[in-house]
Amino acid sequence: RDGSSTLLPEGIVALLVDIGSVGNLAGDRWLMKLAKKVLASGRSKETIEEVKRDRPLNVSGVGKGSEMCSFNTHVPIAIPTDDCTLKAKLKVPTVPNSDLPGLLGLDSMENARSIIDTVSGKLYMVGPGEYDLGKLLPPGTATIQLLKAPSGHLMMPCDSFAAFDNEQKNGC
Repeated sequence: RDGSSTLLPEGIVALLVDIGSVGNLAGDRWLMKLAKKVLASGRSKETIEEVKRDRPLNVSGVGKGSEMCSFNTHVPIAIPTDDCTLKAKLKVPTVPNSDLPGLLGLDSMENARSIIDTVSGKLYMVGPGEYDLGKLLPPGTATIQLLKAPSGHLMMPCDSFAAFDNEQKNGC
C-alpha cells in the first residue's frame, strides 16, 4: 500500500481500520502528516516520541517486500465520536521511508471492544430492515463515524485536535 488511495479530502489524517493486521503499523511519512497536525494544534513536540524497540520488528505484506521497524512512534490522536472527541496516544511500529497509512490493527480494536464484533469473533450480516445497535450497547460506548477512502478502505479520523480542545473549554 502506498497510501495515496487512502488519503481523505480536506487533509484529514485517519487510521485505516485493518482487521487483517494483528498490530498497529504506520509509515514514517504518514506519521509526519499526523505530527504536523499535532504541532499545528498547539501541542508541543515533546508529546511525540520515537522509542527504540528492544528488538526490530520484521513486517511483510505492506509495501516493498519485507520491512524492518526499529522504532515505535508514540503520538497523540484525537478521534471524533457522536458525543465528544476521544484523546488517546497511538503507539505504532514505524516503517522507515514509507507512505504506508497508519493501520489500526485487530489487537487495538479488540482492546477497545470494537464491533465488527471482535469480542466474540462473529461477523453479523444484518437482515433487511432498520436497526439501532446504539440502543443495545452499554453506557460509555463511543460511536465513531468511519470515512471511506477512494480505495474503499474504512478510515478512522484521528486528527480532531481543535474539536477536542473546544470541547474541553466547553465542558464535554
